[in-house]
Amino acid sequence: ARKKITLIIERDNSLIVRAPLQATQDELDNFIKRKRVWIYKKLAEKKYMNFTEQKKQFVNGEWFLYLWRSYKLVLVDHQDVPLKFIHNKFHLRRDCIAEWEQYFISWYILKGTDRIQERISYYQKKIGRTWIWGWVKDLQYRRWSCTPSNKLYFHWKTMMAPWDVIDYIIAHELVHIIEKKHTKKFWDMLALTMPWYEKHKDWLKIHGGDLML
Repeated sequence: ARKKITLIIERDNSLIVRAPLQATQDELDNFIKRKRVWIYKKLAEKKYMNFTEQKKQFVNGEWFLYLWRSYKLVLVDHQDVPLKFIHNKFHLRRDCIAEWEQYFISWYILKGTDRIQERISYYQKKIGRTWIWGWVKDLQYRRWSCTPSNKLYFHWKTMMAPWDVIDYIIAHELVHIIEKKHTKKFWDMLALTMPWYEKHKDWLKIHGGDLML
């Protein structure tokens, strides 16, 4: 039922084309040809960002990111909840190791929801809009999004970035409420909202691949 043809590059570099049911093969082929430069550019960025996943080893002393600082993991035998962050360390109960990933994701979502909403409340005044809400959740391969109904969603991995970069992400999505596409108007509005946004945009290109469990 979609109206437009869109293209997505998956993490394994495969391409997914989503198109209206009535689209012809020629239309799809021509769309991909027009997108060729964009595809090469995005693949080059992914290579530059080094999307190489390194699985964590669940031993005492492993490191996990929070606001771009690394904190050690401590395995404990007894604890009232599976995962705690106390004394600048992550404490994980040993009997919960099998489901460690879900506990960390839940922790990032819990920590991120209130803090991101606080920053949305600050930046929404700069774009002249109010009553905007954001949610932190698992967006799979997407990092953040502004829906057609102006709902803002942020990947839980956002909470691994520095606060100034998180502010850039928030400002970026807030501007999308007014200008949906990355037009000149969009970037001009973002520059008015956050004049120094380019350095945070560049930071994400370099370090975005490091925001993972």
